Amino acid sequence: MLLKLLIGEAGSGKTTQIHKAFLQRAMESVSQRTILIVPEQITLLEQKRLIADHPGKGLMGADVLSFHRLAHRVLAEKGEKDLVILDEVGKSMLLYRLAQELAPQMVYYGGSVHSQGFLQRLKSLFGEMSQYEVTQEDLEKAAESAAEGSSLKMKLQDLCLIRQHYDEELLKYGEISEKLLDRLVKAIPESDFLKDAHIYVDDFYGFTPQQMQVLNGLIHRAAQVTISLTLPEQEARQVDKTREDEKGDLFDTSRKTLSMLLDTARATRVPVQPLYTHYDRKDCLSHTAREFFKIPPKAWLGEKNNIELYAATGCREEVRRMFEKIVYLVREKGYEYRQIGVALGDIAAYQGLIRQYAEEFNIPIFMDETSNVMAHPFVRMIRSLLQMLRSRCSYDTLFSFLKSGFTPFSREQLDTLDNLALERGWRDLTGRPRP
Repeated sequence: MLLKLLIGEAGSGKTTQIHKAFLQRAMESVSQRTILIVPEQITLLEQKRLIADHPGKGLMGADVLSFHRLAHRVLAEKGEKDLVILDEVGKSMLLYRLAQELAPQMVYYGGSVHSQGFLQRLKSLFGEMSQYEVTQEDLEKAAESAAEGSSLKMKLQDLCLIRQHYDEELLKYGEISEKLLDRLVKAIPESDFLKDAHIYVDDFYGFTPQQMQVLNGLIHRAAQVTISLTLPEQEARQVDKTREDEKGDLFDTSRKTLSMLLDTARATRVPVQPLYTHYDRKDCLSHTAREFFKIPPKAWLGEKNNIELYAATGCREEVRRMFEKIVYLVREKGYEYRQIGVALGDIAAYQGLIRQYAEEFNIPIFMDETSNVMAHPFVRMIRSLLQMLRSRCSYDTLFSFLKSGFTPFSREQLDTLDNLALERGWRDLTGRPRP
């Protein structure tokens, strides 16, 4: 039972050290489990990296899991393989039905149940309440303490109503994924899968109260738990002396996480071993990263400066300058397009210009953005086809289907047909003119 804290700034080698320790432990002992816990979205990427670095190009007795996948593994060990977990679609369908049934009883949100995005926000809110252990009783107390007749009180009363019925319905249809970690906490003390395991936790910025309870259980069940935290050594050593004016700064979340871990270890008398990592690189970019949030920052005195600042008069000039620089790097410096990345503060404000200039400069791009599935041409074509059948080929649905891009007609032919329909006032297959 040992808690190791690997502490250092971003880019100081924490992940590299964890990967080396993970692989070394996995090769030394197959009988004792070696587990790496990372965020859900990068589990596959971490597996690929570790397999590529392993001399045998495979992992035996070692796992790369997220908190939720770890819960499934431990609960399956207890015989709960058939546990029904409602996915996002299931939760949306359940909330939609409840919102329809309870709308007449709701004071504030009764007219909003049909608004776009309402159910999505409601589902996210209930999910966060579960993660941060906000119970129905907490919600009811907040509603009672709110000022009488205020909009806050009416909102909380409606949320209490929906949450109560939502929890009752979940008992019939299954469990939500946010409750999995509560089950995991109860199962950890009896788990053979986790007994005397070596566990590494990496790439987390902070932990929810549920995850902190899981970590507390793992620390007592496993032989060793190593957790990486992004925090300068000086900040980490003074974590118990945090001043009021430091709250809300860049490392506030990491500092709170470290403080909670240390308090948990002290309360249960778990030995703690802090390890600190430091920058090996001494270039202009690393110097800027270290000094960026310091007041006053130290100036870079080295010879080579790899950072350029450019003041543009507008977004269009900024994007054009960026593509000109990309062309220069590829043609003159030998870079490949896949080696170049662009970081944006607001993708929505730049994506149109980026696509325009990418086509103009003939540069392939990939934009990391979430697109609405309803805007996909194939989905639009299917929806238009179904609506066309229901409306007897109305003008709007027919031309929405024809212009989806999945018909054998050219744009010129469709424009001609569209003009003819407008000229003659076609409405649908009945031949009645459009109003």
